[in-house]
Amino acid sequence: MITTILLSATAEHANLEEICSNFFNNWNNVSTMEFISLIVFFIVACFLLMYSSVRKHIINNLMPYACAIFIAGFILYFIGFNGEGNESNTIALFFRSVTASMEMFVSESELIEVEKGAKESQLYMSFFAVTHFLAICISAAFILHILGIRAISYLKMRLTWRRQKKDLYVFFDLSQESVNLAKDICKSNNEGKGFRIVFVKTPMEDSHLERFSFSHILSFADNRNETIEELMEINALLTYSRKSITIGMDDKEWEETIGLNILRHYIKKYTEDIYFFCLSANEENNINTAVALSKRYSDNERHHIYCHANKDSITDSLASTNLKFIDSSNLAVMELKKKVEYQPVSFVNPDTKTGVATKPFRSMIIGFGETGFEVFRFLYEFSSFVGKESKENPFHCDIIDPKAKQLENSLYLHCPGLEEKVNKDEVHNVLFHEGTIESQRNVVKELVSNVDYIVVCTDNEKENLSIGITLLNLAYKYRSNSDKLAIFIGINDNREYKKAQEIAKFYNKCGRKDKEGNLYEFSLVPFGSKKQLFTYKNIIDEEIHNKAKEFYFEYQKTSNLLDTKEAYKCAENPKKEWEKRREEKKQNVDKGLWNKNELTQKEAQDMANAWHIQTKLYLVGACCYCKDKEYKCVAKERHAQLYGCIDFVMQKLLVRMEKARKCEENFRKSHEFILEQIAAYEHEHNIPAGEYQTLFENLAKCEHLRWDASNRLLGYRTFEKAKGNDKHYLQKTHACMVPYEELLANEVLRDTIKYDYNTILVSIKR
Repeated sequence: MITTILLSATAEHANLEEICSNFFNNWNNVSTMEFISLIVFFIVACFLLMYSSVRKHIINNLMPYACAIFIAGFILYFIGFNGEGNESNTIALFFRSVTASMEMFVSESELIEVEKGAKESQLYMSFFAVTHFLAICISAAFILHILGIRAISYLKMRLTWRRQKKDLYVFFDLSQESVNLAKDICKSNNEGKGFRIVFVKTPMEDSHLERFSFSHILSFADNRNETIEELMEINALLTYSRKSITIGMDDKEWEETIGLNILRHYIKKYTEDIYFFCLSANEENNINTAVALSKRYSDNERHHIYCHANKDSITDSLASTNLKFIDSSNLAVMELKKKVEYQPVSFVNPDTKTGVATKPFRSMIIGFGETGFEVFRFLYEFSSFVGKESKENPFHCDIIDPKAKQLENSLYLHCPGLEEKVNKDEVHNVLFHEGTIESQRNVVKELVSNVDYIVVCTDNEKENLSIGITLLNLAYKYRSNSDKLAIFIGINDNREYKKAQEIAKFYNKCGRKDKEGNLYEFSLVPFGSKKQLFTYKNIIDEEIHNKAKEFYFEYQKTSNLLDTKEAYKCAENPKKEWEKRREEKKQNVDKGLWNKNELTQKEAQDMANAWHIQTKLYLVGACCYCKDKEYKCVAKERHAQLYGCIDFVMQKLLVRMEKARKCEENFRKSHEFILEQIAAYEHEHNIPAGEYQTLFENLAKCEHLRWDASNRLLGYRTFEKAKGNDKHYLQKTHACMVPYEELLANEVLRDTIKYDYNTILVSIKR
C-alpha cells in the first residue's frame, strides 16, 4: 500500500515537473514585445474601467459593445468549429458558435473544440484572446454598473495613501436635497480647486437589522435607477454603514462599523476644509448625527457641519461655530427675497422722488405652516414703508388655514410685540380665517378682487398648484382693475416644480389682454424647489451671510464717524470683524443668555439690512437689480446722483468727527448734521431745496419701521417707562420700539436716529 502511494506521488511529481517545464518553455517563446503589449493592454483596460467618463461611456453603450463582441466571437467560433465534424451540418455549426459566444461573457472558453489549424494561427489566437478578454470586460462593466459604485468607492478610499490637498464633502444618507447640493457643488467649483464628494448610506429609520439581508438588496435596488445613477454622473463615492452616528459614539464603535471606519481613515488624508451634511428627511437623525460630528470635530476650524432641521429654540441652543442648521422654509423665502420684483416694494407704486409708497400693501397667505410663517415674517418686515402724508403705509394680510385660530395664538405667543402693534395700530390689519378656500369662498372672492400678493404654501404641493390656478381664474372673474397681482406657489419637489413651471408659462403668456386690449398684470410664480434651495451659494458659500458680514463691516467703519471719542479699530476684513463681535459676546459667561439674545438680534438686523438694500434702492428709483431694461438705465443714473451726495456727506462726517475727537466730545445730533450736509450738497449742485433732505428723511423713517417690525418678529416688545435708550435682552424689550415722531420728541432717543441714517448711507454706498 505504501509503495503504491509513493509510486503514485512520484508519477504526479513527474507530471507536475513536465507541466511546469512546458509552461516555462512556452513562456520563453513569448517575445518581449508581446509581454510588454500584454501588460500595457491590461493596465490600460483597468484604467479605462476606473476612469469615470470612460466607464460612463461604456455603461451607456453596453448593449452595442456587447453585441459587437458577441458577433466577433460568433465569427471566430464559426471558423474554429468548421472542420471538427461540422462541415456538413450548418445548423449545428451555427448553434454551437452561438452557445460558445454566449459563454465568453461568463469567462468560459471552447478553445479545446477549435480545430488544430486555427490554434496554430497566431493571428486567429490573438483575435481569440482579445475577444474573450473584451467579453469579460463587458461583463465586469455590467457588474460595476450594478454594484460598481460601492466597489470603486471602497478601492479608491482604501488605496488613497498620500495627502489630498482638496476639499472633502461628506453627505450622510441619500436624499433629493443632498444629491441636488452635491451636483451644484460640482457646477460651482469654477476655481479649479480639487474636491471629492462622499456619500454615507446609513440604515433606514425603521430598519433594525444588524445583518446583511435580502432587504438591503431591495433597498439598494429601489435607489438604483435614479439616485445611484446621479452619484455616478458626478463621480461621487459611496460607502455603507450598518450603524447611524449617534451622540457619544467612541472610536471603538467607529472602528467596528466598516463604512465609518473607512471614512475615518479617509478623512485623515484631507488637509483642506471638510464639510459634513446631514440632509435626510428624518430631522431627529440629522440632529443626532450633526451634534455627534460637532463634538468629534469641535477643535478643528477646517470642519464644517450642516444640519437640515427646523430653526427653533432647540436648534438655536445646539448651533455652534462649526454647526449650522438649514431650514428649508427659510431657504424658500430667501428665493423671494433675492428678486426685487418679488418683494413688497414692487407692489406699492413707490414715488421715487420722495421715497414713499403710494398704495397700501395687501396680501393673502393660504396655509400657515412653517413656510407660511416665514412668508409672513418676510412680508411684514419688507412692507414697512412711509406712506401718504409721511404716515406709516397700511399693511393688510389675510391668512387662511384649517388651524387658523391655533396658529394665531401661537404667533402672538412668540411675538407679543406684534400683537401689541396690531391691536393698537389701525394701519396693521392681520386677519386669520379658519378653513379652506372652499369653506371661506366669500372671503376669497372679496380678497382676490383687491390683494396684490398671494402665497399658496399648504402641505399638499399638488393642491398648491390647483389652488393657485383657481385663484388666478377668480381674479380674472371678480377683479375690477388690472393692477399687478402675483400668485406664488410653494412647491418643494423637483418634478412637481418643473410641471408647475410649464403650467405657469402657459397662464402667464395667455389671456393677458381682454377684448378691449387692457393688459392684465397677473402672474403665477412657482418657488421653493429643492433644486433652487440646496445650492452651493445658499448652503456653503452662504451668500447672504457674506453680504451681512460686509454690511456690518462697512457699518462699523461708518459708525466710527458718528459715535465715539476714540476711533474704533475695525478688523482687517468683514469675516474677522464679524467673528470679533462673536468672541466678545462669548467672554462673559455670567451673561451667556443675555449675550446670546443680543448677538442673535444684531446679526438678524445685519442680515435684514443686507436683504433690504434692494428695497431701499427701488424706493428711490436706483435699483440696478431690476430686470426691466428701461428702468435699469434710469436707475444707474439715479444711483450715481445719490452716490455723489452720499460721498459728499461721508467726507464731511470724517472732518467733523476728527474735530469732535480732538475736543474729546461725543458727536451728538449727527443725523441733523447729515441733513445739513445734504442741504449743502443740494445748494452746490443746483438741486431744488429740500428734495434730497425729504428723500433721505423718508428713507430713515422707512428703515426705523423695518427695524421695529424685525424686532417684533423676533419676540421683542416696547420698553415701557424707559429712562433712556434702554434695552433688556432677556425680557426682550427695547425703548426705541416707538413711532419715529416719538424718537424725535425724546432728547435721548433722538440721537439713535443717526443709526437709521447710517444704514441708508451704507446701503446706497454699496
